[in-house]
Amino acid sequence: MTRIGGLEADDPRIEMYLDLLLRWNTKVNLVSRRAEREKIRGELVAPLLRAVKIAGPLEGQLVDVGAGSGMGGVLFGLANEALRVSFVERVRKKAVFIKEACRALGLDMRTRVLDRDWESCTWAGMEVAYLYLRAVGGSAGIVRGMTPAMSSGSRVFLLEREEEERPSGWQVENAAAVGAGLFLRILRRETPPQAQAGTAFHVEH
Repeated sequence: MTRIGGLEADDPRIEMYLDLLLRWNTKVNLVSRRAEREKIRGELVAPLLRAVKIAGPLEGQLVDVGAGSGMGGVLFGLANEALRVSFVERVRKKAVFIKEACRALGLDMRTRVLDRDWESCTWAGMEVAYLYLRAVGGSAGIVRGMTPAMSSGSRVFLLEREEEERPSGWQVENAAAVGAGLFLRILRRETPPQAQAGTAFHVEH
């Protein structure tokens, strides 16, 4: 049995999440309609579990931008009990799925879901320790936009197929293949954030 942080690779909550994902996928395009459980497990879940293990123990606030099915934020949250996760997903039906999945998995007390573009959120004033992005085009722009909210020493977890532009002010801390043609690139902030007065992080429930 392989343990990933506070999460076993065969944790029943992963199977519960996959059950929900496959059920909802018949109505909402969360993953490919042709994807079967074992393919999802091998091409999506397994690489993410490796990424979670490489990232190590986490605590504080993680933001999953372009969350899609929420799989990344969910697995990071399950593996780290001291981690709070905010999911940003502009497609409302997907956001509703993420809320239901978090409720079913017992994550709802330390997660929140924003059904909007990340640009329309007010991030400055909120200390974000980690940013997670998977196959999101223009990731460098998202990192630059989120930088005012990122605390000193914060990290970005990029799960990608090809290396994208590295935003200025961030250095590569680690890079590793995690399977299924995906690579995890971890960026660490080089300089402390500039304080911005009169800003806050607003969440509509």
